[in-house]
Amino acid sequence: MRFRFKWDDGCIVYHPFRRTLVDEQSGRTRTIPVYERRQIHHAKVPQYAELKQRFRPNCLTVYTGHSCNLSCDYCYAGHSRLREGSAFHPEAVEAAALMTARNCRETGLPMILGFHGGTEPLLNADTIHASIEIVRKAAGKYRVPLQVFCTTNGVLPEATIQWARETFHGITLSWDGPDDVHDRHRKFPDGTGTARLVRQSAAVLGAGENSILVRTTVTRQTVEDMVRSLRFLAESGIRRMAFYPAYGEHGSTIRYTPDPGAFVRQYIHAGAAAEELGVRLTYPGSRVSETHGRYCSVFQNNMTLTPDGFLTACFQVTNNGCAACHDVIYGHYDSRENQLIVNWKKLHDIVRRGTRIRDRCRTCFNQLHCAMGCPDLCPVRNNPGDYDCTIERLIGLASLFVRAGYSWRYIKEAGGLDFLAAVGIEQTSEVTAFG
Repeated sequence: MRFRFKWDDGCIVYHPFRRTLVDEQSGRTRTIPVYERRQIHHAKVPQYAELKQRFRPNCLTVYTGHSCNLSCDYCYAGHSRLREGSAFHPEAVEAAALMTARNCRETGLPMILGFHGGTEPLLNADTIHASIEIVRKAAGKYRVPLQVFCTTNGVLPEATIQWARETFHGITLSWDGPDDVHDRHRKFPDGTGTARLVRQSAAVLGAGENSILVRTTVTRQTVEDMVRSLRFLAESGIRRMAFYPAYGEHGSTIRYTPDPGAFVRQYIHAGAAAEELGVRLTYPGSRVSETHGRYCSVFQNNMTLTPDGFLTACFQVTNNGCAACHDVIYGHYDSRENQLIVNWKKLHDIVRRGTRIRDRCRTCFNQLHCAMGCPDLCPVRNNPGDYDCTIERLIGLASLFVRAGYSWRYIKEAGGLDFLAAVGIEQTSEVTAFG
């Protein structure tokens, strides 16, 4: 399979499965190093026995609770905070840790432990501390290295932030930019802003060797501020940023979803500013450096444990209590058997549904690197729908240009969004879809 991208000044040929780019004007060939993530994806869905061999997660993610100290406008997990009373289950964490550590020993991969969720993990520092000790013992038993990561909103006491800086190998901090941009959506329940506290936390987190990634959510109301936000974050010492458009095909959050064209236009300008300032900007929905698709944890070698001891395939599902969660829960901790029970039939069904791609995606140059409308559109949860793939496709195209040696500045000065939309794309051989 090959794709040829033609424009007035040149032509690039992209071989997705060979992972090469050829600039036909200069004859230069570049190899794209691709990090494989979808280990259990291939054209034929694996049978149960094969799936048991191929699903070997080296990452364990623990959701620590359902509480949050903020009330962000665009939060996808607000409903989770209605479910209270989930207790910490150390036995469940231990069972999941032993299974993951054993996989790491057998596959030769390091063990990754993450603390995430639709709420604020660091509100439960005691749970995190206990989980780390449990997982560290499991990693020691199988003699595999352990790395620990977390996400946070940064609105926490300085002592907690200092502890986090000393504890985690990497931290993802939610920070939307200058105070007026950040406070537009990320507020306390009483409506007051949180930017001042996040700035203070960022200063503490940045005072050392810790690796910080800032996650910036872009809304319809803040899309024109993307360059300003990037410059502000860079001036604040942030070197790695990921810009996400707010989710929102459903429910009340739809009013925050930015126009796709406006997002791409501003992202191009932000990409040029990032080059100028020497910072790294990424868009997780389209990553040419990774073979990936939807964000399902099972496609990322990730075992995710909810606070109530269930295994979830979706980052949006943090408990087993909601009516719409059943399709993505594939296991649980059985206290009577004292072991983690994986429902392999259910997992097989999740994989089967998750590997479905739309017909139009089968002829797309970006099919190996696109989130395909996730999380708003989910074939696992019987919501195949349709989506506007403008953002994924055009940012994917721009990323290929950058990999080929062209700059974001070049794309911007060539016309930005209009330039990318006018690039001719030719499929030059038979297409064999991935997945």
